[in-house]
Amino acid sequence: MEFKKRYGLALVSTFMGISLMACESPTESPNTPENPAASSTPVSTPSAGDSTSPDANDTSNDTNSDLSVKFADVAPIVEQRCAACHAENPSITRFGKPAGNVLLETPEQIQALASRIKARSVQTQGMPVANMTNMTASERELLGRWIDEGANLE
Repeated sequence: MEFKKRYGLALVSTFMGISLMACESPTESPNTPENPAASSTPVSTPSAGDSTSPDANDTSNDTNSDLSVKFADVAPIVEQRCAACHAENPSITRFGKPAGNVLLETPEQIQALASRIKARSVQTQGMPVANMTNMTASERELLGRWIDEGANLE
């Protein structure tokens, strides 16, 4: 709060980091001797085309809720976001090989663990751990819809 009072800035959490945004009513004038460098413009704001925007790495093919979701729509998401740890030979090995003894390499393995995937990746968003593979909100939504529709492999 002292930072906000003194500089007229507030920290605003964003999906990929922290941005400094100007406050509308700082308690001190931005041009006071104590605060000559303050500015009323944002220091950083992600845009829709910015590579740091939440959906910049989106691998989902279709997020239209009127269409049914096919396994072919979610397979690349699971391969890119989950199998990095949950594979026989994972590219990320710090959690074991495979992580938690959970394999997500075949359609049958993915289908068998659909309810667990929904709980961990869609509902609580605890997976991927610390979102280290950058799963996007639209990928989570698409994965959840596929599971809600019966997790069919067709």
